[in-house]
Amino acid sequence: TCPYGGMRKTQAERPRRQALPRRCEGPLLVASYNINGSRGTLAAVLAQATQAKIDILLLQELHFYEDGEHGRVGLLADRQGWTLVHSPATRLDPSSGVAIAVRMDSRCVKPIVSSARSVIRGRYITMKCDINGTKK
Repeated sequence: TCPYGGMRKTQAERPRRQALPRRCEGPLLVASYNINGSRGTLAAVLAQATQAKIDILLLQELHFYEDGEHGRVGLLADRQGWTLVHSPATRLDPSSGVAIAVRMDSRCVKPIVSSARSVIRGRYITMKCDINGTKK
């Protein structure tokens, strides 16, 4: 019997522990980059960040509007292996535009895209992430 008054459970009766998610090996890498509106720069920055194994990339001055050809910033990121949330520039503030990009194959972090909030359009964006199995 168990010293606390109950019967001791056999090995088969004990609940199995859930396997912990694989931990990130090494530090979580976060980088920031000011695109300054250059059209070709975003693809190059994403490629370099992938090569450097950056986990989270914070981008500013994207200058991309929601409509037209510049509205495809999420598709560009997706093709290069990044999940991106974007608060686009406005016509009244065309030098703005911010984004958070998370590398899809990161072992450390998974974005919670549904949590993304554009607090100040084109200037301030937030997104929760699951880091090593713990939502942050």
